[in-house]
Amino acid sequence: MKSLLIGGALAALLLPAAASAQTQILADNHDHACLNAACTQVSIMDAFLEQDAGGHYTGTESPRYGTWGFDLAGRDTTVKPGDDFFRYANGSAFDTLVIPSDRTSYGSFNLLRELSDNRLKVMVDELTARNDLQAGTDEQRIADLYRSYADQARVDQLDAQPIQPLLAQIRQIQTREQMAAWMGGSQARFGASIFGAFISDDAKNPSRYVTYLNQGGIGL
Repeated sequence: MKSLLIGGALAALLLPAAASAQTQILADNHDHACLNAACTQVSIMDAFLEQDAGGHYTGTESPRYGTWGFDLAGRDTTVKPGDDFFRYANGSAFDTLVIPSDRTSYGSFNLLRELSDNRLKVMVDELTARNDLQAGTDEQRIADLYRSYADQARVDQLDAQPIQPLLAQIRQIQTREQMAAWMGGSQARFGASIFGAFISDDAKNPSRYVTYLNQGGIGL
């Protein structure tokens, strides 16, 4: 029973219930102001106002608030917490949640990704439309990179020519040591090795971290 309650509490924090834009005054009658930018949150309930036909978030501004609170509007108070804590904590938000037509799930992390993508698109569109960017600046590099990526005619013309040096390096690999060196170097380029490596909690012993290896894939 305890594990169920903990799981329900986590669901209340990680699913539709998000920070409220309204000022929350606690029982001690003091405002609890945010101390840093971590108080910037995205409310899924508010984000529903800016969606395209497919249900994706289209805005570039995230709702902000200056005092620490909780989106109580996401609750369903017609349900008793002891009967169904998930419905009590998330019922209204869950009923309002619209899953985009091309996805099987949706939540606050998806919104944050879409928010970042939307902001990046606005930035790139603005930079590529300018002709006063100074050579060698990050702004010019971003604009040049995007233009080269979007130049389909040039891409078709070059075909596989730009990657021929990399293919030549692969053809020259004869030993396991050379293969290991090449895979290690590939991590610093637009590519990856045939193995993926990362560090995370030990699945069998959560008190320590271990290195994991998995299949890196071949990009198909």
